[in-house]
Amino acid sequence: VKKEAAYLNEEQIINFLGNISTDRWYTAFITVLGTGMRLGEVCALRWGNVDIDKGIIYVKESVSRVKNEDKSGPKTKLIFQPPKTDKGKRVIPIPEEVVTELKKWRARQRQEELRIKITGLYKNDGFVFTWEDGRMIEPGTLSKHFLKLMRANGLKGIHFHNLRHSYASLLLKAGEHPKVVQELLGHSTIQVTMDIYSHVDPEIKEKA
Repeated sequence: VKKEAAYLNEEQIINFLGNISTDRWYTAFITVLGTGMRLGEVCALRWGNVDIDKGIIYVKESVSRVKNEDKSGPKTKLIFQPPKTDKGKRVIPIPEEVVTELKKWRARQRQEELRIKITGLYKNDGFVFTWEDGRMIEPGTLSKHFLKLMRANGLKGIHFHNLRHSYASLLLKAGEHPKVVQELLGHSTIQVTMDIYSHVDPEIKEKA
């Protein structure tokens, strides 16, 4: 039995974003809701792959924490790698609301860099979503923080990946062609897209 993808509806998204507007990672969450990027992709995103003027994100790499086989080192390590399939490397148009938030975030990040650079502790690797000292936010940390916010908002059972599902579900409900949704999500085939989002079918059939 295939499990249906959990997702947030329009009302839940508006309420959630309104409740977390002052959270440090607000821009990361609204970026995923407006682009459908995976957790590892949004954490690995660098400013060099964001064209704010044109409103485009180029998805070129992903990051994950894995077990370290080198016994002399730490138990785990971060690895950066290209998306698993050619479809994963993609160009995503950014909605205007997300562009606005990214501009605000970039200005805030530059202020933090100027303030902390004096101490010599700022780490500038070009990542979009970083801590005050420029360090990238790790996927595990962002995911746990999101779960905490979900519980605080009475939305149990919704994980970070469900933001991606919410993006896709709303596109399909709005009548976008499944092939376009597949390309935006970076799924290897359209069958993958349609299998995951079968819950949208009744509404599409009703419109038809």
